[in-house]
Amino acid sequence: MTNSDGVYIGDEVLDHGDCSGPVSARMVLAHPEVDIAVLETARGGILREGLAFRKCDVGIITNVSEDHLGRDGIDTLEDLIKLKRLVAEVVMKTGYCILNADDPNVAAMNAYTDGEVIYTSTDATQPHVKAAINKGCKVWYVNEQGVICHSADGVIQQFMDCTMVPITISGMARHNIANLLQALAAAETQGITMEELRKEGCHIYA
Repeated sequence: MTNSDGVYIGDEVLDHGDCSGPVSARMVLAHPEVDIAVLETARGGILREGLAFRKCDVGIITNVSEDHLGRDGIDTLEDLIKLKRLVAEVVMKTGYCILNADDPNVAAMNAYTDGEVIYTSTDATQPHVKAAINKGCKVWYVNEQGVICHSADGVIQQFMDCTMVPITISGMARHNIANLLQALAAAETQGITMEELRKEGCHIYA
């Protein structure tokens, strides 16, 4: 895994600091013991050197934030959208593109991916979520009672109350809930069972 804290291979820490760029990603991808890689992909790294990969099995886009404008030569929201959309564009046809439906600029990236779109949302009434549920598509969302739900093929399954996951801070940290939904969606596409995800969910801390 690479992220803004470091580079990790299992329990081993290979590097510390902001490692969300392509150099760190290549370090993980080139490692002989790696079977699956989780790579945080920052906009600055994409601008400097592009992506560290040509295709991916799962692409996640969390948000498009205007507070990133004016950095690294990205001055307009449209430029930022196009940059972040690159991750959606490289998802394989057999893969999954996980989009935060609460951000309209991210939700609109559904038209730019070959992968199966999976929406996530902290709002069960979100139009993209309701439409996807009606179509039988995969969706992860939080219902009106604060319960994380998974819907697929017209079947809605209650997964876990948000308050049971420590990183949500008793369900009050909406940003962490949004990220959690996308992590759950990605893990489920890779064959992790609901039982395993529930077990791990109770131990996810900030």
